[in-house]
Amino acid sequence: MNSRVIKILVVVFVISNFISCKDENEIKKVNLSFKCNLKEEIFKGSELSNIKVELKNNSTGKIIKKDYQGTLPIVVDEGLYDIMITAEVSYKSEIPDIGAEKELLGAIIDRKQDLKGMVYNIAVNGKNKNIDVELYSSFNTKGFVFSEIYFSGSRTGDLKMYTSDCFFEIYNNSSKVLYADGLCIGEGAFSTNIKEKFLPYVMDKKVVVQTIYQIPGSGKDYPIKPGESILIADQAIDHTKVNNNSVDLSKAQFEWYDEGKNSDDIDNPRVVNMNRIYCDTETVWSLNNSGVNSFILFKMDKSEKLFLAENAHNYYYMFVSPYIPDPIKMDFFGYTVKNSLVLDAVTLGIPSDFKWLTIDKSLDMGYTHSGDGDASRYGKSVQRRVSYINEKGRKVLMDTNNSTVDFNSTVVPSPGYIK
Repeated sequence: MNSRVIKILVVVFVISNFISCKDENEIKKVNLSFKCNLKEEIFKGSELSNIKVELKNNSTGKIIKKDYQGTLPIVVDEGLYDIMITAEVSYKSEIPDIGAEKELLGAIIDRKQDLKGMVYNIAVNGKNKNIDVELYSSFNTKGFVFSEIYFSGSRTGDLKMYTSDCFFEIYNNSSKVLYADGLCIGEGAFSTNIKEKFLPYVMDKKVVVQTIYQIPGSGKDYPIKPGESILIADQAIDHTKVNNNSVDLSKAQFEWYDEGKNSDDIDNPRVVNMNRIYCDTETVWSLNNSGVNSFILFKMDKSEKLFLAENAHNYYYMFVSPYIPDPIKMDFFGYTVKNSLVLDAVTLGIPSDFKWLTIDKSLDMGYTHSGDGDASRYGKSVQRRVSYINEKGRKVLMDTNNSTVDFNSTVVPSPGYIK
């Protein structure tokens, strides 16, 4: 064999070996597709749109963002990935026919909601890979929400009303530590069972409140971890010691104590008192035990003095009756809270006597209740539903801005425990 042939064979061998090594080292491509599962009952069978996928290659740190149509797979390098999917779901929300305002009468309302799902350290390999991703409501991880409101009070053994055992429970529905310092509870000024044309009209931008109580603190005195709650009691005592039908609120972190010459309120000195910012009564703030008000959570966007000065609100309606010759102007006073400041809102109503939504629909499109204004309400509360339990075992509560959907109504109260 001459030297020229040998040289050719050597070149062929080198080229072949180079190509072989290149093939072995070449990163393989995977056709990646997804199956999106809707775990929350209200969304099952609904349509998804605007599906977006974000993939992080944990080996290279490379991030890929793609729109996903659900038909064509996404071609990616083989590797270990964290994957996040966001989407919109179109679903129908039923508003019961209970005498609501005209546009809500027995309506089936079309709504949209953002969903999110994540999976971690998933091996993406082979020619084709299909991954199941569970999608949940992304609206319910924002921050503080009412987890339970007990407004109806109870009855004693001889059927007398007992109303000093009411409470609010507030839950950190986010994934980070939040501080309760400065958190305010506001009671809406309007009743859902009495509809009037209040002027000036501000509901599209503000909530009119007749009561504001605030958790004290300098900013970081009261940290609340994700999945933890605080209990705010009317009277922070064990009410079962005087009424077997009541609840134990002795472990409450806060209470609203109304001090004054006209007050007969009881103070537990071991429990932190809320700041009474404003209340339309000079005596003791008592929750309406039929449940006809809305409640909001918010934080002031400026000092208390300046907030009150800027949000004082005089309003009125014209009382008309066939028994009087002229309408009578009915004047009221309260404060307003910008809708943009509201962290959470819950509307209460009496099913057989519900007239209207007393806050803007962007804050709450429905209402919840305890009983129907009858004796079934006593010893019962409203409790926010658990949407899902995340990968760390934390309960995430439902918050669709529709209390009809978000709450279980007329249930046995469970202060300090999220069912």
